[in-house]
Amino acid sequence: MHEERGQTPTRDYLVTTKLHDKPVPRWVTAVNAQTALRSLKEQGCQDIVFYTDDLSEQVPTIGERQRPSAKVWLYNSTLAQRSFIYRATVKAIPHVVMLCILAVLIGINTFFNPTKSSLIITGMLLIAFIAPTVSDIIKWLTSPNPARVFDKAQRAMLDCEWQRALELFSSIDSVVAESGNPSYIGTTALWKAVASAKTGDTAQAEQLLSMYDTDDRFPDWYALLKRAEYCVFFHEFEAAKELLTESLAVAPNEPSVQLTYVELLATHFPHLHAEARATLSGFHRESSTELTSLFLDGLDGVVRLNEQQNQAARDELQGVVNNLTPLVRASPLLMATICKFQAFLVIAQARCVEADAAQRLYSQIKQFLVAHEMNDLVDRVEQELALTS
Repeated sequence: MHEERGQTPTRDYLVTTKLHDKPVPRWVTAVNAQTALRSLKEQGCQDIVFYTDDLSEQVPTIGERQRPSAKVWLYNSTLAQRSFIYRATVKAIPHVVMLCILAVLIGINTFFNPTKSSLIITGMLLIAFIAPTVSDIIKWLTSPNPARVFDKAQRAMLDCEWQRALELFSSIDSVVAESGNPSYIGTTALWKAVASAKTGDTAQAEQLLSMYDTDDRFPDWYALLKRAEYCVFFHEFEAAKELLTESLAVAPNEPSVQLTYVELLATHFPHLHAEARATLSGFHRESSTELTSLFLDGLDGVVRLNEQQNQAARDELQGVVNNLTPLVRASPLLMATICKFQAFLVIAQARCVEADAAQRLYSQIKQFLVAHEMNDLVDRVEQELALTS
């Protein structure tokens, strides 16, 4: 259990998700099991099974709970997560046992029939067994864990380490491709395109983006959406707006397009608050996950700010930031979303004559905003602070 003053306590959940036709074990940190489940589904995970210390806690949406095998439990224990040698030992146990059995059989055979041909056959059997065992161990030791690599790549993006992020995403290309999950493939391609462009390889970025147009797994609205998200990364907001308008024309009721469009209008086109409000009002919340609902509340707070409903905006944004913060460990890229909402919270606080609180909060997030080149948002915040100082 993790608990900090003023924050909702979180806990770690051991889960397995289906990837590459095999269950992939991982830890997820969340407020509760339901929140962890929703977070995993939004990441495109499938066949999710929870293994927790509190087996009485049921998650109705994943069906009957199964107790994990000793191998899964041992391999994913807290000690195993921290000790490479321990994990290697656990992985090697079945091979060592089989090797011991074979050694005993070879010894018996050699003792009772110590001929030259017998020794040769024994040696060949020994080599035939050891070779695949060693190969299996080497492959396990050197192959990347997709879940952990994905997490590290997201953190590298947050730290603006674009070359490292690109290398990490590239290291799991085959796993991503063979997963067959369009959401997983599409999201990874976008992030690789962004990282490629950030490192100066715009040709590679465009090649990755062209996949959306040529791959039949991606509908037209999805291709337009991803290109719009790419434009937002590079502050081409007018181009992103045009692409999202086209995407909405193709799929007017697609939630992901609606969300991205409202976010763009609310954060970069404050004068279009009426259009943002209309799109936000048409969103069907009843089927939303908890994370999506929090995101919608945050956007509602930004739109209220653009509508000059400063007090209501401040209260709503503060609540969203408080509820999103504990979820960052499970999804590192949430930090960027939280910092954006905090920037608008600074504006709301300044307008509500809370200059000291606004300055304190801004000093905490300014470095992140500048590092990620959110210059338009920085300018807007500093203008508001100057007006109220």
